[in-house]
Amino acid sequence: MSSGVELLETVLDGSDRLVLVCDAESFSVVYANKMARDYAKQGETPYKGVPCFKYMMGLDSQCPFCPLRKSEKRDSLNADVNLGDRVYNTKVEYKELDGRKVFVEYVADVTSIRRTEKQYVDQLKLLKDSIPNTDVVFHLDLTGNAVLGVDGEDGYIEGLKSWMASRQEPTTVDSIVEILSCNIPKQVSRIAYLKDFACASLIRHYEEGKMSFEREMECFRDDEIIPYRACVRYMMNPINGHLEAVIYGVDLSQEKLAQERQLNFVTALSQDFRYVYLWNPDKDEISIVKQDGFMVRSDLGAENKFPYDAMWAHYIEDRVFSEDREMMYKAMEKEKVLAYLKDHENYVGTYRVVENGDIHYFQYKYVKIEGSSEIIAGFQNVDKLLDTEIFRNSIISTLAKVYFCAYDIDLSTGHFRELGDSTRDYISNVIGQMGESMEKFRAICQTTVAPEQVQEFLDFTNIHTLAGRLANRDSIGIHFKGLNAGWCEGLFVVISRDKNGRCSHVLWVVRSINEEVAREEAYKVQLKDALRKAERGSEAKSKFLARMSHDIRTPLNGIIGLLEVADRKEQSPEERAEGRRKAKNAANHLLSLLNDVLDMCEFDDAETQLLEEPFDLQQVLGEVRSIANLRADENDVVVRYDGALSVKCPHLLGSPLHVRQVFLNILTNAIKFNKKGGSVDCYSEIVNETSDVLTYCFHVVDSGIGMSKEFLERMFEPFTQERNDARSTYRGSGMGMAIVKALVEKMNGRVTVRSTEGVGTHVAVTIPFKIDQSSRVCLTEGAESESLDGMKVLLVEDNDLNLEIARRILEDMGVVVTSARDGEEAVRVFESAGQNELDLILMDLMMPVLDGFGAARKIRLSAKKEGAEIPIVALSANAFAEDVKKSRDAGMNGHLAKPIDIPLLKKTLNMYKRA
Repeated sequence: MSSGVELLETVLDGSDRLVLVCDAESFSVVYANKMARDYAKQGETPYKGVPCFKYMMGLDSQCPFCPLRKSEKRDSLNADVNLGDRVYNTKVEYKELDGRKVFVEYVADVTSIRRTEKQYVDQLKLLKDSIPNTDVVFHLDLTGNAVLGVDGEDGYIEGLKSWMASRQEPTTVDSIVEILSCNIPKQVSRIAYLKDFACASLIRHYEEGKMSFEREMECFRDDEIIPYRACVRYMMNPINGHLEAVIYGVDLSQEKLAQERQLNFVTALSQDFRYVYLWNPDKDEISIVKQDGFMVRSDLGAENKFPYDAMWAHYIEDRVFSEDREMMYKAMEKEKVLAYLKDHENYVGTYRVVENGDIHYFQYKYVKIEGSSEIIAGFQNVDKLLDTEIFRNSIISTLAKVYFCAYDIDLSTGHFRELGDSTRDYISNVIGQMGESMEKFRAICQTTVAPEQVQEFLDFTNIHTLAGRLANRDSIGIHFKGLNAGWCEGLFVVISRDKNGRCSHVLWVVRSINEEVAREEAYKVQLKDALRKAERGSEAKSKFLARMSHDIRTPLNGIIGLLEVADRKEQSPEERAEGRRKAKNAANHLLSLLNDVLDMCEFDDAETQLLEEPFDLQQVLGEVRSIANLRADENDVVVRYDGALSVKCPHLLGSPLHVRQVFLNILTNAIKFNKKGGSVDCYSEIVNETSDVLTYCFHVVDSGIGMSKEFLERMFEPFTQERNDARSTYRGSGMGMAIVKALVEKMNGRVTVRSTEGVGTHVAVTIPFKIDQSSRVCLTEGAESESLDGMKVLLVEDNDLNLEIARRILEDMGVVVTSARDGEEAVRVFESAGQNELDLILMDLMMPVLDGFGAARKIRLSAKKEGAEIPIVALSANAFAEDVKKSRDAGMNGHLAKPIDIPLLKKTLNMYKRA
């Protein structure tokens, strides 16, 4: 045996700690003292060279709890090993022994010590957790006169912590008490605090048998003086046997305020109520606070303490009117009162008493005391309040006449009373027996409500949730189907709220809504019809876009093709003329399509107003006749005009442009949708006549293909045609009759149509016209044929192509043309022109720098004499009625639309040509 091991055996075999010496690399045992050998229970079995985990624990590998698993072979290691029922402290030191590195492990059983320490920590935590909200907690060692810790986070406490940390020596209990006393403003209180909370005094309080004690005082806090309570709680430290304590403070501001409120409340209640009692449910005792004229029997209790049930039984039998006693016994039941006050601030009811042979009306009121288990019960005379109640119920009852069912419901008690005719006895209604609302609503469900709505009705009439649902509303309602009454509406209407705004009284009313439901159903049918019409309109628009794509591309294809042919081959004059004629026809068809679309958009606007100007109806009908005859010849259709078409009074007021459009659309349809060799008959009649207005009815009867009854119902809807092949066969947009109807209605007229498939169609248009009393006509017959040679016209146009076309048309008529590119230039040309150098101005409207409207106004306001006289005619692609009106408002004499209608242009120029 080496000298080092012999020395260990000599020194450590008698140690009271387990000592084990092992090789640092192989963990083989070098030495085990007697306690280690006894723990291993190996007897005299040799241990040297055996791994420690094998010798001590019988394991084949390192122990899972071995502290050396986490060790990095430092000089020493100290750790606890918890083996479940026992805890061992293990200390390991690395040494040199007989020329090799070993570790010496000292093991001690610390189970009892650790349990004691944990018990102390748990006890301290439990004590701190039981402390109410506080700013600071001091942990003190009274035996050692030392401050162990401070818990708190405000600025003052943080400063105190910093001061304590900076001190060289521990902070004593007396020094911290002295510092805290500086926050006490009154000297007397400060001296008392120093005396009671000195370390020796705190120990003495404990020795006198006190486990805690408290002192109230005033303290500074945030520049204010507040009521404060300093509290001490004791505990023993089982580890070192020292007496310890925790000291904490409680802000009493809110508690004092609550006490003051309670005192004020009791005082106020005592002023309003004749009887006031304090009830302690925990002790089942009632104390008298105030009692006026009612003597309690002495045998019921002593020292102003009376049993609850006996007290109220005595009061009810002695004072309450006989008819109300049973109700009062139920109302005063302890369980009922306490259950209600769990969720409400007060419990209120009304009853009658007998005093000196007279009946009076009283109200009882239970009120919880904040922060206490005690309850105030007050009783007051409500004779005057009852008069107000009766008046209130007369109003409610008047309202109830509108409804076939009406109940006044008190949410505080859950009771209801039925309201009826105003001649009924309201006293019995208010004070008499009341039914339970929930039971009533369940009965209503069984006898009145349709089965499928019973649960919905019960949920809605649940009075326990009603106050919450009416928190921000004055009423809520439900529609339900009655078994006999049909559809009904039930309403909860708020009658009153408590001081916190919570609903306390409601009116439940029911009325029949059969008529409203019938109207609503009818409205739904109307909505469905409107939806179907909208869907048809949408479908018609989609079809229209498809048709328009075809109809636009077809003439465009013809125009482009004719231009390509003209560019690629030499043509004879006859071929060129034929090509131009076909291109012109295709372009006119495109223009017609565009006009239809624009017209429909304009007439859809309810605010669009038609012009009202003098015109000659005979002349307009003559123009329509000329155009219709040409189309009839092309389609091999005969048009006959009855002599009555010669109107009685041709000079009328209206919009000749749109009158012409109406008749052209109707006649064009009659010709277009006719048969080869078919006929169209036209005639008119006066259906009403006054000194100012003539009402004409114009008839167009054709022998064409006719229409089905189904299509007649929607023929005036835009974009509709009865047959999809109509666009190929008859080349129409499906908007003609929609435009006719829109125009005629804007003229305050009407359109009627009768038709039979395969037989023909009869269209009748009735329009009232104002008579032109001045009998002025804008254009004269034969004006178109007059020569325009030498007429001088200022042509204002910003588009080069449009300018070139218009100039050629005018020059072909013999007109001398001066041009301007915008409104500002037009004004300059006019101002610089000499007398009689200009006969007329053709004015484009949409131009840069200055538009046509502005230019016309400047010319009309010119200092030149001619400015007020020279004719100005708009020539624009803006062809809506509102554009015509804007032109006239700007001072223009007329309005011509693009593309240029050459005959109309020539007629207009002839009208204004200087004589």
